[in-house]
Amino acid sequence: MKLKYIILAFLLPVLLVTSCKREEDRIFEENASVRMTEAVTNAYNILQGSETGWMMKYYPSSDLEFGGYTIFVKFISNAQAMLTSDIDDDILTSTYGVVHDSGPVLTFNGYNDIIHLFSEPGMDNGGHGADDTGMKGDFEFIVLKATADSVVLKGKKSGNEIVMLPLKNDLEVEANAFREGAEFFNFLPAFELENTKGERTFLNQSYNTLQDLSQMGTDLFSYRIVPNGLEFYKEHEVDGVKFSSMTFHEPTAEYPKGYLADESGKIKLVVISYPLNMWFEVNSWGLAYSKVGETGRYYWDLVKSRLDNDGLILNAFNIGYYYGYEAMSFILQNGAVQGGVTYNITPVSGSKNRVTLAFGGSLLNLQGFTAVYWNNYVLSFHTPFNGRTFEITPIDSEEEPNEVLLTDVADPDNTYQVVMGTVLNPFDN
Repeated sequence: MKLKYIILAFLLPVLLVTSCKREEDRIFEENASVRMTEAVTNAYNILQGSETGWMMKYYPSSDLEFGGYTIFVKFISNAQAMLTSDIDDDILTSTYGVVHDSGPVLTFNGYNDIIHLFSEPGMDNGGHGADDTGMKGDFEFIVLKATADSVVLKGKKSGNEIVMLPLKNDLEVEANAFREGAEFFNFLPAFELENTKGERTFLNQSYNTLQDLSQMGTDLFSYRIVPNGLEFYKEHEVDGVKFSSMTFHEPTAEYPKGYLADESGKIKLVVISYPLNMWFEVNSWGLAYSKVGETGRYYWDLVKSRLDNDGLILNAFNIGYYYGYEAMSFILQNGAVQGGVTYNITPVSGSKNRVTLAFGGSLLNLQGFTAVYWNNYVLSFHTPFNGRTFEITPIDSEEEPNEVLLTDVADPDNTYQVVMGTVLNPFDN
């Protein structure tokens, strides 16, 4: 009997401790649940609290290689949000939510082209980024902080910090100001970085990024375009000068195309004319049989024979910019057939006058241009271009010429003298 009581004496404290621990766990679980519910409710209240809406400083990829963009959001209710951006003047409404996760998560769970453009595969978003991954952007964000002054988010996929600020003016007014800034900046040809000693380095521009590709490991300037300048994702340092934004300055005698400068004025992005390879990339160039070298004529003759056999007419053959694409494009049958294929035009790193051309693989059908026209008739045109590097020689002007000579660096007989615009009836010219 005594042994029984002794065992009970030992067990009783253990049972009491166990009982207390379970009760404490439930309390902690309840507290965490309450805190989560409060955080979600607070996020909803803050998001809808701005009557004009929010400006989202959006960077889609963890590597920042696509730069940044400005998305404008107005949270109408607990279920709907209205979005527009600095690159799209549509205003689209879709569903959103703030949901429980490891913390409160803002999710744009209804498809909205304004923000899902950045997360779709390239094959679905118009060719932005890789076919499978696109621009690697987020549409779900962990809410790190939510106050009336700012909302700080973290992209679930990219890990990027995304800051939202309340708008001071009407959403559409603010968005228009950013669009005008983007339109102005995107028409500036090219840039050189000028340091404190006045030395300049050419910067490669891709999406909303700038980088010196002549040296390995140089900083990637990933930016958003803001009215009258640029704002960078992070602070940069050049020659001991730190900066996180730059403002545009009008042309002067020393800077005839204008420049952007940091607050101190010591570091500048100098606007320059297009290098030849970039100038070639952004324009459309017409080709004609009479301006084709010996190598190319063989392939032109093949195309001519196939067209003649079926009574078809080629009215124009161009390479370069085509309705938002880099392409090899054609007009046939007096305009009844128009289209082409995507064709990658890549300026050679470290060079200002060389490009590499390569078949892009997508059919572009503007009007009646099917795979039959490409495969059965004009396919041979691309053979002496595909995978080859060409040196560009200006004909009529050293800067931004209207006519250039393309010379294959591996085959001096593979040449094309092309003109900006369209050459009608290229077999007769």
